[in-house]
Amino acid sequence: MRTERRVRLFAGIPLDEAGRAYVAGAAEELTRAGVRLKWVRRENWHVTLAFLGKVAEPRVASVRGAFVQAAATCAPFALRFGSIDAFPSLRRPRVVYVGGESQLEAFARTGAVIRAEFVGLGFRFDDDAIAHVTVGRSDGRTPIDAPQLASVIEMQVRRIVLFASVPASGSVRYDEIESVDLRNH
Repeated sequence: MRTERRVRLFAGIPLDEAGRAYVAGAAEELTRAGVRLKWVRRENWHVTLAFLGKVAEPRVASVRGAFVQAAATCAPFALRFGSIDAFPSLRRPRVVYVGGESQLEAFARTGAVIRAEFVGLGFRFDDDAIAHVTVGRSDGRTPIDAPQLASVIEMQVRRIVLFASVPASGSVRYDEIESVDLRNH
């Protein structure tokens, strides 16, 4: 019996150079503060709009089509990053991230549009998208005293991507399998 090949997919926002430099600075602040994490590789930093999980290879074409259709209706917007936080909390950190103080309406709207198209294909989402860049993971047993970041950065989002998570040398890499430039409507 042959098992069906599956591809791990998610829709997200790649960081521009300024965003990548800002997140690198925040990661350096965590390191200086003595925070120990399993660090996410810098080339994998992104903001997730919709995590789809493992998708059967025959369904990938319909996911790509839905992504392109939904993304074509989205306009460019800005994201603000200015703090370090963790899921579920800094007292029990499992995912440590750089994020913003508040959810921006344009990000929430874009996430909702992309997710609604995927819901039409049978995918489910339990929570709304939260604009953040995961920088590291922990077992959740050691609280983190997150340093305050000295500045806030605003990153212009002009493109969103459908990524495939591909195993690579004991880690993963994120390959762009579809990309859509956002346009004002």
